[in-house]
Amino acid sequence: MAWFFFTFFLVAISLTGYAHAQGVIVYQHCSYDGYSVTLPVGSYDLAELQRRGVKNDDLSSIRVPAAFRVTLYEHASYGGKSLQLTSDSSCLVSAQFNDLVSSIKVEQVGGSTWTPPSGDFSFFDEETKAGDTLASDDTPQGWLKMATSDWMGRLPDSTELRDISIPGTHDSGARFGGEACETQYWTIAQQLEAGIRYLDIRNRRTKTSFAIHHGLCYQNMMFGDVLNQIRDFLRVHPGETILMRVKEEYTPEDGSSSFSDIWDGYMRNYGYLFV
Repeated sequence: MAWFFFTFFLVAISLTGYAHAQGVIVYQHCSYDGYSVTLPVGSYDLAELQRRGVKNDDLSSIRVPAAFRVTLYEHASYGGKSLQLTSDSSCLVSAQFNDLVSSIKVEQVGGSTWTPPSGDFSFFDEETKAGDTLASDDTPQGWLKMATSDWMGRLPDSTELRDISIPGTHDSGARFGGEACETQYWTIAQQLEAGIRYLDIRNRRTKTSFAIHHGLCYQNMMFGDVLNQIRDFLRVHPGETILMRVKEEYTPEDGSSSFSDIWDGYMRNYGYLFV
């Protein structure tokens, strides 16, 4: 992948496609690894699963979008014990259903819980609001979150990225380490709630993971923590899209995997977020 020749790259993250998916996604291995097959609403006996490329007793994880319900069955023809899911399961071992699936039913139990915000933007003078953008506990004011948490959802679908001024933060995860390292008060989640849609994420290679750093200062957070906060925000605000600059930071820990290999590991777990 050509962008690994550079010191950083830009990615876009959105749950819009996932939130409005046409079915569940089943995976061969835990952590959404191995082969995957998308199953729309319907009933899938063993023969049909095999026709679609799903082997008998060979599934270990599953993604279930909002408004879907899936029932997994131990035996063909929907027999034996069953497991019903309405949300993702990264490993069926915990449910004692790993490598046991022989038939599946997929149902849609309602429409999407999200609708695009209506109405035009309301512009206002910040000075007319109670307090400034920071509350007393260094969190975004409620009025700021109310005004900006869904601002992208109000844009016409035809709007191009080049026509938008994207609010962003520098060294978005840098909240610890004193004056030499700190650049932010707000967590990643709080920044997103306040309308930030461009994140500057600095990763140090630590064996097979990325640790968030600003220079030598570790920020008490791993890259997976950043992605979890983004995912949780987008589940509530699926009309939004996050742009993220990903950059290698500081000297890698001895014995660390290559940047591309670590990135591929994260994509196995979080690839569904990336546009």
